[in-house]
Formats: sequence, C-alpha cells, structure tokens
Amino acid sequence: QSNLSNYWGGNGKQVWSLNWNKRTAGINRDDSKYAYVDADTGQLLSYHQFQYPDAEPAKATAPSVTEAQAQAKAIELVLAHYPNAAEALKLSDAKTLNTATKTVYQFVFQRFYKDLPVNGMTVSVSIDGSGKLLSYNADTYLSDKDIKALDTLTAKVDAKDAQQRLLDDLSVELRYISSG
Repeated sequence: QSNLSNYWGGNGKQVWSLNWNKRTAGINRDDSKYAYVDADTGQLLSYHQFQYPDAEPAKATAPSVTEAQAQAKAIELVLAHYPNAAEALKLSDAKTLNTATKTVYQFVFQRFYKDLPVNGMTVSVSIDGSGKLLSYNADTYLSDKDIKALDTLTAKVDAKDAQQRLLDDLSVELRYISSG
C-alpha cells in the first residue's frame, strides 16, 4: 500500500508512505514493513520492520554476523540513502543489545556542519544478529538550505567565554529535605 502525505516532522515535506504486509489466511495478525520516502528527492527517511512474536517462545540463536559486519552494513546503508553522508555524518554511538532470544546492533550517526554537531539531526540504524535491517531513521528537520544559512550567523561570544559565563551563572547548593 502507498499514499502521499505530509511528513510528521511538521516541516510540510511531502512523503510517500509505503507499507508491506505479510498476511496469512486464518491468522488475525500480520508482519509489516513501513517506509517513508521524501517525495521531492527520493531520500529514504524511515524504514521499520515489525514482526509479531510467535505463540511459542523463540529459541535463542547465536548471531551469524559480528558487530563489525553489522557496522559495515549500517555504514553502507547510510552512504546509499543519505545525501553527502561521507561528508556530513560521523558514527557517534554503537550498541549491541542482547536478549534471551536475539541480538540487535544499533548505530547512530550524527550530522555535522563545519565540524559542529547539528542538534537533533541523526541517522539511526538497527540490524539484527542475522544481518537483517530492522530499522532506519533519518532525522532531517532542517533542509540543506537551512543548514547553509548557518554561514550567515556570527558568534558574539567565543567558546571559552561562553563556558565561563555558564559556570559563573550556575550555583550549587546543598539542601537536606526530610519527608514522611
């Protein structure tokens, strides 16, 4: 199924919402995959896979891909789907989550502009222990035009003065509170 709609980010961006459902006769649930694609640029904004858990407990299986292999796959996906990823993004966080039944590798890439991180702009990728993509999410709240507008801004305070002002304006006070 597909439809054209406004993206939930609130910036008026038109996106294609795509979903695929695996339906089994006689079963009242389905496994689904969802994707959002920028209607103007074709950029993948989001992909998520949802599988209903089986009625029987899943058996634990050892991951067939290593964290390094999963990271290489995550980097490959980001390079393929995020414009100028090699110049704009840096891997900022990597985690391995192990449950009783499966392993999930999670990677977060931070958007940078002129060596400064852009707040709220990340790409996150989750890959399961078999190497299958579970989710991809690109937070693209600012357009390239918005980011380039940062060039017109000038700092009125340097980093050292800003840090000192912050320290001067903060205070620490020890308080004892008794309740009950």
